[in-house]
Amino acid sequence: MHVSEEDVDIVVHHIHGVIESFWTRIEHTRVVLKKPAEAYWQDNFRIAITEAAKPFLLARTDRFVNELELFLASGLNIEAYDAVYMQRLGWNTSGSITTNPVHQVVPFLHIFDVGFDQDE
Repeated sequence: MHVSEEDVDIVVHHIHGVIESFWTRIEHTRVVLKKPAEAYWQDNFRIAITEAAKPFLLARTDRFVNELELFLASGLNIEAYDAVYMQRLGWNTSGSITTNPVHQVVPFLHIFDVGFDQDE
């Protein structure tokens, strides 16, 4: 099956729209409730992205959702995230394996607690 750049752009646009809509709901809820439950939003984020991506990514959906969460939590741009990822795999930028791979990037990342008021 041949996937064109236009096909990829459509999928990216669709998933980006789901993410934007999700963040808008979080912001609205934050204003109303002051602080939503992190676990609730994280579970619902995974569900929303999985539903949006599954028709396009099929068996690779779970990996995509995991990577998306790590990317968003990292706070890095895509180039920096790719560099860290390549380093984590033990690859240099030319794609060859290095002798000293980084064994741990960040053990636990939060994406739903940033920006919420700490006061109840």
